[in-house]
Amino acid sequence: MPTPTKYTYSVSSDTASAKVNLASLKTEIEASVIVVALDYINNSGDVLDIWFKDALSTSSPDDVANLLAVVNAHTGALPAFVVVPRTTEDSAEIIAVNNIPAGYTLYPTGEADDITNGTYGGGNVLHLKQGGTTQIDFQSKTHWHLLGGKAKWYGGSNADDYAHAALIAPATTGLTNVTGDYDKIDLGGGANLIKPVAAGTGAWSMDLTATLNANVSILKATPVPVAGNTGWYDYNSTTNVLTRNMSQTGGYNLYDFDANLFKFGRRLFGGDGLDSYEYPTLRGKLLYSNWILRFNLSATNTGIGVGIILSLGSKANI
Repeated sequence: MPTPTKYTYSVSSDTASAKVNLASLKTEIEASVIVVALDYINNSGDVLDIWFKDALSTSSPDDVANLLAVVNAHTGALPAFVVVPRTTEDSAEIIAVNNIPAGYTLYPTGEADDITNGTYGGGNVLHLKQGGTTQIDFQSKTHWHLLGGKAKWYGGSNADDYAHAALIAPATTGLTNVTGDYDKIDLGGGANLIKPVAAGTGAWSMDLTATLNANVSILKATPVPVAGNTGWYDYNSTTNVLTRNMSQTGGYNLYDFDANLFKFGRRLFGGDGLDSYEYPTLRGKLLYSNWILRFNLSATNTGIGVGIILSLGSKANI
């Protein structure tokens, strides 16, 4: 017969930051290796009581020690943001947890930022119309997180009507064809990787700190992530500082062409419709202000249109 059992800890002594958030702690315990079901958690002042539906084992596995490890690692941080996505075919709700760092706020937006004037909002409204605008670039004044979005369309008439988007790292600009500290490595098709070389031994010169716009700290040199730390550059997203990595162990490269980081698309049949998007490959990853989310509409019907709302995480209102 199961015996409900309580385990008591000190918030000030046993947690990582001397504070507790019950919702987060519940999630952390349920995600741990502990197999006995959690019952409930109480907190009164410094006393933290954690009740399980039965006693925890003390050997093979030692779940008492596992619980202490979870409590010791608990920071008291708020739970991660949750967005409500689509449902499955049997109407079960799908929940996606998005890991947004501390200091970032969730914002829904239907327009880009005004990069030219360096202000939030005021850019392109994210509405594409066939026979009018068929391409719109979303660009943010600051670094941001893309959580998901919704697309609502009207007038879709056949399988050839579709909308698609790509996340693009714009080409690095600012190279000067004079003796300097950089060379171009031919990748084929007129595309080149910009490689740092010993001072004064390269065919090209470039200022890594130069920006594209006086109102926005967007570098002319666009850092593009590479896998496995095999890049020629290091980038600090907090300070917006890009530095050379001559040992080729950096996380980024520079290219002289627009690099597609991912693509997605949706066919727009059946008149009007609404769809939700999530971006699991980007969840929790910082997207840089000089990257562009480019939307395109391709259709035979001049009466078709698509409106887009994005859910973003940013340190400022986008």
